[in-house]
Amino acid sequence: PIIRFKESTKEPGKYVLITKSKGLISKRFTIGPFELTGSAVSEVRADGYEFSSTFSINEEGKLVHVAQHVGDKIPVSTSIREIDDAGKLKVTAECDGCKVVRLYEKCEDEDEELDGQL
Repeated sequence: PIIRFKESTKEPGKYVLITKSKGLISKRFTIGPFELTGSAVSEVRADGYEFSSTFSINEEGKLVHVAQHVGDKIPVSTSIREIDDAGKLKVTAECDGCKVVRLYEKCEDEDEELDGQL
């Protein structure tokens, strides 16, 4: 997937997280606009489940995303995003005692058509 974190052009001071997957079916999901350490925003996953998500920067300067299922049927998940020493985006996600680490490489911006819309 492609992950993009950008400041909202419609709501300066707020941010948008965009994920896009390519393959047999291309799909794009957008969370936001949201404020860091602000109120929770709604997030709907590909499987249709709705979450209440908050974003903050921790004491180490990493982006922390906490997602709580609306209805509390799915455990709370926490994703920490950071740029590692090799310049890659490192995402560490934890939920219900399980942990996964993913690394992403920088690519060219493919969402220019979204600029000015979010």
